[in-house]
Amino acid sequence: QIRAALESLDCRTAEATRPEDRQRVMEAIEGGPGVQKVNQTVIKGMAKCLEEAVKAQTDTPEILLQGRIAELEVKMRAAEVREQESLVREQALLTRVNEQEARLEALEGSWCCFLVRPRFSEGAEA
Repeated sequence: QIRAALESLDCRTAEATRPEDRQRVMEAIEGGPGVQKVNQTVIKGMAKCLEEAVKAQTDTPEILLQGRIAELEVKMRAAEVREQESLVREQALLTRVNEQEARLEALEGSWCCFLVRPRFSEGAEA
């Protein structure tokens, strides 16, 4: 709607308080840049003005702060996910360490038995 309204602007339909002012302005336009160029310039200027007004409303400190908070929340959630993944890996490693320690204890027990066995010399009875 806004675009259509802007594109429908035409300096030929402009009004003035005094008819002679309107006549003088139209003569200046027609003798100068022309109606089409004036219309394009006015439309472009008004579009830029509207764009800046909208941007000024969206770039308020509160909105910028809300955007920054949202970015930080996303980063925080990603860090929490990485932390959970690290905890899972840590738990898996602890499980493997415990399994290896149990195996080592079993081996140490068997070596102890082997080392404690008395040696018999040749020809001696057991």
